[in-house]
Amino acid sequence: MVDTAGDEEQIALIRETLGKYSSKVPVHWVAGNHAIGVNNLIPDRDSFDMYRSEFGDDYYAFNHGESKFIIIDSVILDRPQNLPDEHKAQMDFLGDTLR
Repeated sequence: MVDTAGDEEQIALIRETLGKYSSKVPVHWVAGNHAIGVNNLIPDRDSFDMYRSEFGDDYYAFNHGESKFIIIDSVILDRPQNLPDEHKAQMDFLGDTLR
């Protein structure tokens, strides 16, 4: 989505670009290291909260037709050291969703 977490110009550009399509096509944001990680690496509370305020949940599930899609934040799974509570919450969500 963006190359630098929190970059307002990049966020505005992606919203403008997708805004042309989102009324006809659902948009499902997926957190990645550039969108949520500090220096594109390890997320901290500020970068995490900023992502959620701009794009919504960083993990969630939705159904489309007969399929269920599970969106996860792989950055937290890979580098949970600054946010162990968020890692646990996402793992609990994943376990509950897969049951």
